[in-house]
Amino acid sequence: MGIGDFLSSGNVRLDQQLKFTAEIDKMTAIIRRTMLIDKSRRENDAEHSWHIATMAMLFEEYASEPVNVPRAVEMCVVHDLIEIYAGDTFAYDVQANIGKADREKEAADKLFKLLPEEQGVMIRSLWEEFDAMETPDSKYAACMDRLQPFLHNTLTEGFTWVESGTNRAVVEKRMAVIKEFMPEVYKWIEENMRRAIAKGWLKESRKILLFDLDGTLLRSDKTISDKTLKAVLKAKENGYLIGVSTSRSENNSLSFIDSISPDIIISSGGAMVNAYGSKIVLEGFTGDETADIIAKAREVIGDLNITVDTAEEDAEFYRNFIPPQDELEKSWGVSIETDFKDFRKPSLKICFEIDSEEEAEKLHKELGDCDFIHFTDGDWYKVTKAGITKETAIEKLAAHLGVGLDMITSFGDDLADIGSLKMCGTGVAMGNALPEVKEAADITIGSNDEDGIAEYLESLY
Repeated sequence: MGIGDFLSSGNVRLDQQLKFTAEIDKMTAIIRRTMLIDKSRRENDAEHSWHIATMAMLFEEYASEPVNVPRAVEMCVVHDLIEIYAGDTFAYDVQANIGKADREKEAADKLFKLLPEEQGVMIRSLWEEFDAMETPDSKYAACMDRLQPFLHNTLTEGFTWVESGTNRAVVEKRMAVIKEFMPEVYKWIEENMRRAIAKGWLKESRKILLFDLDGTLLRSDKTISDKTLKAVLKAKENGYLIGVSTSRSENNSLSFIDSISPDIIISSGGAMVNAYGSKIVLEGFTGDETADIIAKAREVIGDLNITVDTAEEDAEFYRNFIPPQDELEKSWGVSIETDFKDFRKPSLKICFEIDSEEEAEKLHKELGDCDFIHFTDGDWYKVTKAGITKETAIEKLAAHLGVGLDMITSFGDDLADIGSLKMCGTGVAMGNALPEVKEAADITIGSNDEDGIAEYLESLY
């Protein structure tokens, strides 16, 4: 006896239903790109359909319009049946999606005619309604179809995103129906896209505006003008990522820029990079190395003013002197006073105030394999690990986020900004910048005290 004998009852209608039921078992052999959450294998179409049908029973409260849940569940169950013949088409594969509609229509013609006519019409109408995504029920079902693989990606280290090199824009397009129909759920999606980008699972696709702080985003009084703040926040609304690149420590920087909630912070002259709340670069001295550098400076110079950016979780800023009160409030931001005796915290940047170039050069030679840079606006010298600069940090940031340097616009005013302005897609010098900085930039705008940034950003949109 063959399989056909078991599907022959003598009742034509029952035979059609039995044969269709046996045929759709092939769903279990259609393998999708999505990885199971336990990472043991990829899921199949039957598992996916079951999963989103169950989800449709749970998330009705987040829909922006009334939904007939039983009908949406039916759509979830049947939406991928045609893949028995058409195969699964990976949502993020542009080339594979060419001709998808024709393949699926042909598959539908073949599959649904196996049923009694009115049942074939009924199931096909559910599939067509789901595919058109025009009714509240179909939009809700489509949300489940998109939410489930997104969830799997977040719990499998972005498996299919990493495998396919997917970027934010592609995922945002795929999630558009959730943004429209389930905005509360989309907030979760948006936050998890940011987390995935920070972890390197999903590539970034938005352009980046990267601002130096002192002499650039900050006015001479160390504040951001209302006009510039409004322009930066408007750029953020228009899809730009906002970043700062500064020699200040991260914690110290935040006391000046908390109002803009930057997506990216390059701090301590490039020794630390934070993207979307995750540290992706951390390059500094050990606690013992920090203590040795401070001891060597005191041995060569004697008593001197010192600041240290620590590499601990809070990235705090320490100093061993008390600036004048007005200067402390205006320029130094959040800082901690210490005498640096027995100070052995891992550090990102150590600064010394030295009024003699000869003594500074002597200390530079004693320190050996470190970068030793003179700030142009005083007698302060910065010590970091060799090779730590703003531009090396930007390169690492771009590689981690999967963006080209041409997508970054860098703003600056001082010598430490020249490399950044040259390497990024657009280098913008402030009107108050040093001549060498203006020479390196693509364009020069108004000064930091004249809302030069605001006027430039307003010209972008």
